[in-house]
Amino acid sequence: MDVRVVNTNIHPYRERFRDKDIVIEANSHILMDQDEAYYFLETFCPPVKDAQGRRDPKFFKKLNIHPEDLKKIREDAVKNANPMVCHANGQKAATKEELAQLLGNFSHMLADRDDSAESEVKKANKDLKKENKELKSRLEIIEEKLGLRDTEDAISSTESL
Repeated sequence: MDVRVVNTNIHPYRERFRDKDIVIEANSHILMDQDEAYYFLETFCPPVKDAQGRRDPKFFKKLNIHPEDLKKIREDAVKNANPMVCHANGQKAATKEELAQLLGNFSHMLADRDDSAESEVKKANKDLKKENKELKSRLEIIEEKLGLRDTEDAISSTESL
């Protein structure tokens, strides 16, 4: 995306940047690629001094990106904040359908789904829940015998579980 680099100085600005002579007239602008413009604005130019040893205002780097262009850049950043990325190859997708198509190209690499393993896990989970209930009831009986828990508190605490 091209952006406008604006010279807010009253003097024209001249600089050699990436083997190109760049001249921006006073209170004027030039078009540059966004990434190149940011790099151009961040590069350091040594200060030029006049005969009295003060910095010469003709060489001040008073450059900015035009505010309207900055607004567009921010809007584009918000739009593209959550791109969908195919984790198989790193390609970005604009829509869910495009992402599904990209992932479809790698379906031969997916592990086979084993339904028997899922049923075994569900059964083991069910058995563990049943065992957990039994252990909780044993704990309640022991606490009642030791006087650590009132019967009303025991009922309310087991209901919350």
